[in-house]
Amino acid sequence: MARINNAKYVREYLKNNPYIFDALKKDVVNYSKLARAIIKDSKVNLDFDALLVACRRYKKESRLKKDAIQKILQGTYIDAKNGVGVVVVGNKELDNVAKKVESISLIKSKEKTTILLKENDIDCLLGFLEIQNVKKNLVALFFKSNEDIEKTPGVVSYITSLFGNHDINIVKMFSCNDETVIVINKKDVSKIVNVLNI
Repeated sequence: MARINNAKYVREYLKNNPYIFDALKKDVVNYSKLARAIIKDSKVNLDFDALLVACRRYKKESRLKKDAIQKILQGTYIDAKNGVGVVVVGNKELDNVAKKVESISLIKSKEKTTILLKENDIDCLLGFLEIQNVKKNLVALFFKSNEDIEKTPGVVSYITSLFGNHDINIVKMFSCNDETVIVINKKDVSKIVNVLNI
């Protein structure tokens, strides 16, 4: 009979239940209840005591991951740009946009391009472009991190969960190499002080 890998079941359960994973990192989880929940959700016969030990071990691993993420965030430079907007245009229109306005950032998919630009420039595009989506009254936050972000899983996830926990909706998000851009509504700016106190 094959030996059951209890650590694997703990990892899978926590990956699919990120709120429990957050509580585990903060050491506010009842390990016995967590082990029973994993047993209840699994389709194999797991040993309670072995699972309990695996939960405690995983807590230590998760703490190391959180420390690595916080070290990156403490060295991250954050710049905010006020008075920005976002438009979504068809890729065929991209050359016309470039002639009219200077974009701050853009992300291109197969058929559409999302453009972050100065809010005042949006009016220049209306009327001659087939704009599919327009959002104004936004603030763009530019997170510039060191190169370690590329080999440290969970940094962006950690940031977005902080925003969600503070009821800040992320309107758009761009990420490339060591830079992440998060666009939020201007009305949420007062809330980000608590979020960015990482």
